[in-house]
Amino acid sequence: MKCSVLSGLVLLASGIMGIIVSAFLGRIEIIIFLIVPVLILKGALPILSLLSFILGASLLGYNAIKRSLYNLGPMERTPKGSQNMVHHGGVLFIGPFPIFFGDGDRSVKWYVLAAILAMTITVAVTAILMLLALTLPWAR
Repeated sequence: MKCSVLSGLVLLASGIMGIIVSAFLGRIEIIIFLIVPVLILKGALPILSLLSFILGASLLGYNAIKRSLYNLGPMERTPKGSQNMVHHGGVLFIGPFPIFFGDGDRSVKWYVLAAILAMTITVAVTAILMLLALTLPWAR
């Protein structure tokens, strides 16, 4: 394992642990503004933990992108309509409205599935944060 991947994992894990400890010490408040959860950080520990988390996630993302570009190799041309043709596309959310884009007709069902999965994860995370904000001992 490369040193940068290991340091990214350590930064990510230490950031998560610092955020958990800060939450139990009452140094983090969760406020729901409209539908977006907002964290209020009080003190150096939650701020450093959040910075460590962001730095670790960024380092791991950079290594993943670098590895995928390195493994891509030379591009091969395939005739249009062949089985080996690569299709690209995705889902862009503007508020609650998904916008599907791409170049393949067969992959529309995957775009819809990705949109449903993203909305489900967003609602679940928001619900968990709201329940945590209501049930923690210092929220009373």
